[in-house]
Formats: sequence, structure tokens, C-alpha cells
Amino acid sequence: MTVIKPLGFGIYELELIEKSSVYRTTGYLILGEKKVLIETGATRSNGAIQTALKELNIDLKDIDAIIVTHIHLDHSGGAGLLMSQCPNAVLLAHEKAKPHLSDPEKLIQGARVVYGDSFDKLFSPILPISEERIQVMGEEDKYDLGNGRIIHFYNSPGHAFHHHIIHDPISNGIFSGDAAGLFFNRIYEEYGIKYVIPVTAPTQFAPNLMVETLEKMIRLNPDRIYYTHFGMSNSGVEMLQAAKKRMDFFGRECIEFYKKDRSFERLNSFMNQRVFNELEQSGVPHNLADRKHIMFDITLNAQGVVALVERQEREAVE
Repeated sequence: MTVIKPLGFGIYELELIEKSSVYRTTGYLILGEKKVLIETGATRSNGAIQTALKELNIDLKDIDAIIVTHIHLDHSGGAGLLMSQCPNAVLLAHEKAKPHLSDPEKLIQGARVVYGDSFDKLFSPILPISEERIQVMGEEDKYDLGNGRIIHFYNSPGHAFHHHIIHDPISNGIFSGDAAGLFFNRIYEEYGIKYVIPVTAPTQFAPNLMVETLEKMIRLNPDRIYYTHFGMSNSGVEMLQAAKKRMDFFGRECIEFYKKDRSFERLNSFMNQRVFNELEQSGVPHNLADRKHIMFDITLNAQGVVALVERQEREAVE
């Protein structure tokens, strides 16, 4: 059975990939006069979405809008398949995301390089979406769900240039994609510790923009953050401030470290040591169940730091 969790305010959390997995992913459903699904996850999450909708007695044809926060495949890989199953839905996406959603070939090629033989299992198929069914949402654009419920879109670069967040005034919550970081939900459930780290994964990590985006979200003064990875936190501003504070490490110290010591392995170890020291100081045991998952996330963050430094160096000589 798909895990469906009511969060209040007509919002449901859908466990698209189980929270015990390294690829853990959450989607959200807003049930207003219109029905809106936020994040499709990878294509392999399609069955979980269909099961969740059936359990809520919602037909695919009744979905009015599907939103992806950005085009990384763990957030939007399943959008094409789901749109083909939801004949009345419009896809709401960032302007920079639209070309890749309508013609995903470059996304597919890039992902195959990264994931190799695992690509088909994780992401296939990735289907194109007709341009006529994609509605671009720009800075402060709004989508009306009816009965006075209007959600607001904001550009949120830093993790990716094709990223936007969605603010829902009714719940005073932000659907943050990767812009607010990774929320280690299982650490909170098991130890009561709210811990978040920024997502500095490749290839468009931009530290200054990430800080600006976090500050933009803080100014919205949200009560809740609806993380794609993973779940809701009802300590909105606190979590955003924590992610911003850790940007001094991920967006400055780690970059300086790699510029001086060009070893990915030592950078990764440096980042792991900082995160696990912080967790232990907070009362989380060294051998926690999610340790391997956190190490996986940190490795992606380290790859993003390396990609940033190498990109900056290429640009400096061009």
C-alpha cells in the first residue's frame, strides 16, 4: 500500500519512493476545487501515484495540474508518463524547464552518463510532453485552485537555474523541491532532531544564489516546508535558517578545501566528518540506520562542489 499522509489544509503527502530508500522522494497532492499534484518523482513512482489516487477515490482525469519544481529526474522524470495518463492536466513548470520537458533527449543522455546500466531501472521511460500542455510559471505568477485558494510561484536558483518553489498561503507552507535542502525525516522521527543540509549536487550549484533563495523563502515567513526529500517540517523558518547557516560550510569552506587539496576523496571525507560530528553533538548515534543514505547525499554534494570549482576555472580562462 502506498503511504498517504494527510497534512491538513487539504494537502496529502504521497510517498513516491519509500523513506527507507536512498532515493526517498515525496510528492504532494492539494485538494481544492482543483486537484493539483506537486512532484511526479521518477517514472518508477507512477504506480505509487496511481495507487494513492485510487485510495483517495480520485480519477486520473480529475487531476487539473501537475507541478514539477525542476527538471532533475528524481523530481520530474515521471512527468511525461503521468501527463499521458491525466488528459485534462496542465503541467506547470519553470521557463528554463519547458524545453527539456517537451524534448527530454538531452536529459536522458546526461542521466545515462551518470547512472549507466542503472538508468533504465531508475528512470525509463521518460516521455516528451506537448508544448501546448506546459504552462510556464514565472516570478510571482499565481495558479488559482478555486474557492479563494491561490498558490504563488517564485524563481529559486542555487540548486538549479530551472528551479522554482511554490508558496501556499492557506497552509503558509512552501513546496521547496531541493531549494530548501534535504530534511532527514527519519532522524527526526527516531531521535527528535530536526536536521537539514543544503543540496549542492551537480551541475548548477551556485552558492550565492542558493543563499539568496533561502533568504527569499525566509522573508515569506512560512510555518511549514514541504520537502521533496523528505516530508513536511512544521518548523519552516527554523529549518530555512539552519540550511542558510550551513551554507557557510558547504558553500565556502568546502570550496576552499577543494581548491587547496584537489582530492575528491578527501573532500568527501571532510564533508562527512562535519555532518556526522554535528549529528553526534545533537544526540544522534554514530551508527544510525540512515548513515549510508546520508553518506550518499554528502557524496552528491561533494560532486557538486567539485563541478562548481572546475566550472569556475574553465570560465576564468575562456
